[in-house]
Amino acid sequence: MRETMSQLLQRFQSSAVDGKVPWAEYEAATSQLGLDEAARQRFSAALGQLGLQVSPAPRPAPALVPHARSDAETTDGPHRAGRAERVMGLVQRCSADGRVTEEQLRRLAVLCGLTEGEAKELPAVVRRAGIAIVQSDEHDPAPTDQNADAIPPRPDSSLTRAMSWTESDLDGAIAAAHRLLDEDTRNPRPQKRLLRAEEEVGLSVLLRGGVDQMDIEPEDELFAQLPTHHIRRRARDAFVLHNQGLVRDMVKKYLDQGLEQDDLEQHGFAKLMHAACKFDARKGFKFSTYATHWVQQALQRAIADEGAVIRIPVHMHQTVRKVAAAESRFRTEGRATTAAAIAIACGLEVTDVDKVRKISRVTDSLDRVIGDGTHLGELLGVSRPAPGPEDVLRHKMSRECVDQLLARRTEREADIVRRRLGLIDDEVQTLEDIGKEYGVTRERIRQLEARAFKRLREELAPPPSPEPPATPAPATETEPAGADSSLPAPGDDQREDKPSVPTAPKPYVQPSLFTE
Repeated sequence: MRETMSQLLQRFQSSAVDGKVPWAEYEAATSQLGLDEAARQRFSAALGQLGLQVSPAPRPAPALVPHARSDAETTDGPHRAGRAERVMGLVQRCSADGRVTEEQLRRLAVLCGLTEGEAKELPAVVRRAGIAIVQSDEHDPAPTDQNADAIPPRPDSSLTRAMSWTESDLDGAIAAAHRLLDEDTRNPRPQKRLLRAEEEVGLSVLLRGGVDQMDIEPEDELFAQLPTHHIRRRARDAFVLHNQGLVRDMVKKYLDQGLEQDDLEQHGFAKLMHAACKFDARKGFKFSTYATHWVQQALQRAIADEGAVIRIPVHMHQTVRKVAAAESRFRTEGRATTAAAIAIACGLEVTDVDKVRKISRVTDSLDRVIGDGTHLGELLGVSRPAPGPEDVLRHKMSRECVDQLLARRTEREADIVRRRLGLIDDEVQTLEDIGKEYGVTRERIRQLEARAFKRLREELAPPPSPEPPATPAPATETEPAGADSSLPAPGDDQREDKPSVPTAPKPYVQPSLFTE
């Protein structure tokens, strides 16, 4: 029991803001312990002795007081309760510190569609709910005439008060950020949870290394050197984890523009980490608002650099998107997408529109994989495949060789040969067509063709090889010295020219008695 109370005390101390434990935190803890009303009062008194106070329980939103309305307004009775509940819910969200400004009330009244009478009653209803209404100049002093133009308007966001947060408020935001990091370790799907304003401020403080380093903007290379369990790196990863839906929603707008969804998400997440390093909660903007511009720029630049086989410059890519948007709008309206109409709609010249349409043609690869390992070229019905580089080179060298041979012939013979072989336009012409071109008969064209081919064959024929001289046979001992050994003997035309060698007589063999 003592260990449980010690853990509960640490939980209250980490969640307390200005020494006050939130009512929701206190209610959840006491309900978990099963304390009755008397035990809760004693427990609250014990917390007071330890320097912790319990925030008062939130009051239910009172209904707006009815007032005199016109006949048109009285018919809106069923929607009146819904508007009252909606506006009070927004007021409680904007008054996290128990205060709300008059300007915020005015904007909430317009947002919820309150009537003029309901808008006048809203301040009284808010005060009865225990929420203080302060003047707008208490938070934002009215600028003087000298600096009226120098001070920009404050953004309308729940993070607006982050610029004037006290040290205790920042401590509460840091505690909320720590609770978020601990909760992410136990939550199976933490990316589905959106960050609250207090958590974004706390994560921003943790990411920059503390309150005293809020003015120092960290570099991206710093986080690569930190271990994964470091609090600064965990804070940056929490920003990325809880804003994955933002990147995925933006990626859907840039699909079918040359990059796959996974590649676009990779570029978006990389720029989301960069935005987390540059995010300063003191500016008064939500992180999603700030990161949207970084992610959008990263997606557009990725498509411009990697979305096409032939890279288009960034400034030209913007013009291409403008022309494409105008053409899409014209098709939706049923109008003709002529170059002149698109040029007027985009403020361009007609020649510029033609140029944009020419460079915006999508170039695809026949080797692109489609489905289960199937290439795009396999799905196209190509009757004659494209020649390979070896075939193209061989054909080019053959053409050059033929041109060199035909350069030695007359102009008419060379032209006839080219027409008959289809070397001019890859189409073989008949003798009759060539005869009509020269004004002669087809027989005359055939004669000229035959003479040209005969001369080409003579030039391409290999030269005859010279016959080797006959060598005289060596003289033998049996021949007389003056005899001519090169002349064959009579009746010995088929005999090989070999020297005669005397042979020994065969030995006598007695016939066998068993021979028949």
